[in-house]
Amino acid sequence: MSSDNVFKTLPPLPFKFNFPQCVLFNQEILICGSANTNVCYSYHLTQQRYKLICSYPEDVEIENQVVIKCKGDRNQITLFSFGGSNRVTLMMRYRSVWDEKNNRRNIWQRTFHNVIDPEDMDMPVHAVIGGSKNQLLFYVCPLGRIRVVNVHSLEQVGQGQLPINCIDGSYCLVRMYHYLLFVHTRDAFCIQYDEILSTFSYKEFPVCPDLKFVRNYSYACVKNLLMIFGGRKNHQCLDKIY
Repeated sequence: MSSDNVFKTLPPLPFKFNFPQCVLFNQEILICGSANTNVCYSYHLTQQRYKLICSYPEDVEIENQVVIKCKGDRNQITLFSFGGSNRVTLMMRYRSVWDEKNNRRNIWQRTFHNVIDPEDMDMPVHAVIGGSKNQLLFYVCPLGRIRVVNVHSLEQVGQGQLPINCIDGSYCLVRMYHYLLFVHTRDAFCIQYDEILSTFSYKEFPVCPDLKFVRNYSYACVKNLLMIFGGRKNHQCLDKIY
């Protein structure tokens, strides 16, 4: 089967993005800046067109940032941008730029509290929304610290240490049912958080042998299945999916 039968060419990006952060909202893919540009665009999946949303503030660096969405409704979602070289936390209550009845501007606004703890500044982090009411934001930094932030107040409500001293290479953090799943090149854990006691418990499970020492892979969680694909091992690019 030729590549022409597998891939469909879509309209080119309006800008050259380097490691952009993307979020899905209804029929839109929101492209929230990148290491080389602070502009944000919406790509409409059915119209196959781009539309400018806004730009990050000029004095904010967004290299290695994380953009995560909280629960919203059909008309609006809340986005948070933080981590990496971004020393502040920004929030946007996004309403579709494709809605002709929407006259409100979408802008990134600084929050009163910073999601990232001062000890974790300038570090790339992975984050996920969880909790019994999707009211908690969990993030992990390369030193193995895991922290819990209330998404309404942005105040830290819990913290812990993964059963490893340091995270080198790639890793992923996803939500599975009522627990979190952490997968590293050599370690993997199911993580449960007690919201009453503010404590963590960890259950280790084996890592796929082929994943050991694989770096720079991508991952996605689809219907409670964790898919890991690509990456590099022994200086060679991989074409496998796990």
